[in-house]
Amino acid sequence: MSSLKVDKGFRLVIIGAGPTAFGMLHRIYSLITEGIISKEDIQIIVLEKEDEVGGLARSVTDEKGFTWDLGVHVLGVSKYPEFEKVINSAVNKWNKVRRSAKADLAHLFKSDNSYSNYVPYPVQHSIPYFPPTIRQKCINELKDLQGLPVNCSNFAEYSANIFGNTLLDIFIRPYNPSAANVVIGKESGFTVFVSVWTVELEEMNAFWAWNRIPNIDLSSIELHCGRSRQELENDLRSSMACFKYPRDYKGVGKIWKKIAERYPESIFHFQERVRRIDIEAKKVITEDLNRETHSYDYNAVLSTLPIPELSKISAVISDVNLKHSKVILVGLGLKYPQCEWTQFVTWAYFPLPDTIFYRCTFLSNFNDNLTPDCNQFWSVLCEIGLEADANFVEEEVIVKVIEGLKLKGIIADNNEIVDKWLCILPYGYPIPTVNRDEELQRCHEAFQAHNIYSRGRFGGWKYEISNQDHCFMMGMQCADLILLEVKETLYTF
Repeated sequence: MSSLKVDKGFRLVIIGAGPTAFGMLHRIYSLITEGIISKEDIQIIVLEKEDEVGGLARSVTDEKGFTWDLGVHVLGVSKYPEFEKVINSAVNKWNKVRRSAKADLAHLFKSDNSYSNYVPYPVQHSIPYFPPTIRQKCINELKDLQGLPVNCSNFAEYSANIFGNTLLDIFIRPYNPSAANVVIGKESGFTVFVSVWTVELEEMNAFWAWNRIPNIDLSSIELHCGRSRQELENDLRSSMACFKYPRDYKGVGKIWKKIAERYPESIFHFQERVRRIDIEAKKVITEDLNRETHSYDYNAVLSTLPIPELSKISAVISDVNLKHSKVILVGLGLKYPQCEWTQFVTWAYFPLPDTIFYRCTFLSNFNDNLTPDCNQFWSVLCEIGLEADANFVEEEVIVKVIEGLKLKGIIADNNEIVDKWLCILPYGYPIPTVNRDEELQRCHEAFQAHNIYSRGRFGGWKYEISNQDHCFMMGMQCADLILLEVKETLYTF
């Protein structure tokens, strides 16, 4: 084990109280427990603009009693034992939820029965469900691609070279459009771009996809092609993976609140927004709700702020060339009955321009505490992607969401909607653009020259390692980098 590489009384300021911050806190206090460092060696301040911990991993219970997870899809089975240990220690009981993800391919099936238009997600594994002509076309293309060298300069080329043009055309490109396919509030002059990434596939790099998108097992696909839809679904049910969700908590955000209880309350400073980092004086200046300013000396800063925001408040660099999307979350609370097929689905994806949302999640299927009364109510949470500076009309968004859910057979005309909740995430997805890695290297070298370490979902800006477990591990490894000079293995640039 390396020894401490900093002077006694080292002052560390952590900006943001989400998973990345708790990864760093966990590592530091573990080092103290192990006797590698002492409490006197380090002074820690955690600055958080909200009134609670969690960041994008928070959960919000609205005034009607429905709970919504902001992160939605960022807590699953992790390959990091330390993360699993910490999470498990914060939860007494887990629900094991069968992962049943669907994708709407109504343009292929054109069935009057809504459920028959869905296939299991990821779509590339569901070629046996396709109509015979399209199915054979996909298989022929995949055979032609077997053994060929994969040369990809962008995500469009990756998709065509790995999955073939037919899969690219029927799902991948429609699911990731950059053209405006829905106009919201046209009479008010607002147009938004509705998609996951909001940029052309050609603008995205291919590297992120290697770690994020499941590849194809052609032999397995061919083996299943002679089976009926019912047989395919029976096979799927027998092999479904599960994910865990806290049984007794109102959302995953409670996990981080429980973890926060392990650390001294005095280190957390809530409802303080960082206004400036003085890199010469080595001070972080904040403003509280009363507009009073506070100043914190530092030897090092861990920032989980979005990199463009960090660049502005630190004045270390200018003209950051990174792209991101904005996300609107719309949650609907409904009275039973719930459409039968949705009771066994966790979430669904929508590539077509006839819905405003690209994904919806059936949150109330995860545990019994996410609605005011699990015997009376159920809930669905929809995600809408926009360009970062897009305008929209909130009322029109909700109307379009309801229309889309009815069109896709998720809610019926006679379903009583008792709750409508909307939340805007100004930073939804860090877009893996072609130039991203070069730009990140430029930014991090400039920040770290001033002992500012930028990590996390938007502090690291790498979508492929942006889930809660990734962010937690980034925090842990960054603690080792700062205090022990141990190189990081997860986040590199």
